[in-house]
Formats: sequence, structure tokens, C-alpha cells
Amino acid sequence: MATPSKAKPKAAPTGVVSLERLGVTRLSFLETGAPLPVDQRQRPDEITFAAGAGFRLGSDRAEVKVEFKITPNQDVTPYAIEIEMIGEFTIKDGSKDLLDAFARNNAPAIMMPYVRQVVHSITAAARYGAVTLPLLNTQALFRDENWSVAEAPSSGTKTDSP
Repeated sequence: MATPSKAKPKAAPTGVVSLERLGVTRLSFLETGAPLPVDQRQRPDEITFAAGAGFRLGSDRAEVKVEFKITPNQDVTPYAIEIEMIGEFTIKDGSKDLLDAFARNNAPAIMMPYVRQVVHSITAAARYGAVTLPLLNTQALFRDENWSVAEAPSSGTKTDSP
């Protein structure tokens, strides 16, 4: 019979990032008309959208904002949808450069399933049916030129949204 190990618990690795808070800060839904009859619809899965992102960066936290203007195929689901979501991420024992890279590269990908869920939920209650956003390559979508960046104080200090 093996004896239990008496190893000490390992400390968290350097640069551990945590999602502290996530929420919708703006949501707009508008029915824009009536769908076409089924036999007249073309490309029912087509969805167009515009996206933007920004973040406030402090020494140990980042507030990351993603926003979308979504236009599903108007022949099927005649809606206009806008959503803005902010996530607050903190870093323990990591550098501001590491947090900056995380906020640009990883945070939008972490937030995207929540954006998809909110859009699906709000449209599921609408009279023409739910809109399911496709899976997206957030690194390609949010290239550096699509970001706005601002400085934020360290944790413990309340700031306005990015």
C-alpha cells in the first residue's frame, strides 16, 4: 500500500489571469419588419456584423469591452441587434505587458460565448426565432487597429467603463 504524499501545495504559477466580473452594459434589440415566406428566402444562415473592442489597462487588471452590431438575414429574422459587454480580468504575479497581451488576444475569445448566449436568448423570445452567432476567430476579428486603449488605475479603484 502506497503512503500518501506529503508534498506541499504548489503556489499559483506566475501570471495567472482571472475573470473577476462579466456583464452586458448595452443591449438593443429591434424588430425591423417581417420575414419572407419560406419559399422566397435566400441564404437563411447569413449574418453580418460590425465589431469593436477596447480596454482599460491597470498594473494588475484590465477591463475589456467588446461590442457588436448584428444584422441577421432580414428575409428570415428581421432584427437589428447591438450588444456591448465588459469583462474585468485581474492578474496575479504577472507583468503589465503580460496582461496587455492577454487582454488583446485571449479576453475577447473568453467573452465571445457569453455574447453568443445573450444574443441567442434575447432573440429566442422574439416572434421570428432565435439568432445563433457563428463561431468566430476573435484574433482576426479584433486586430490591433480595431482596439481602443486607455489607462486604468490598479485594483480597488472604481473606473468608468472602457
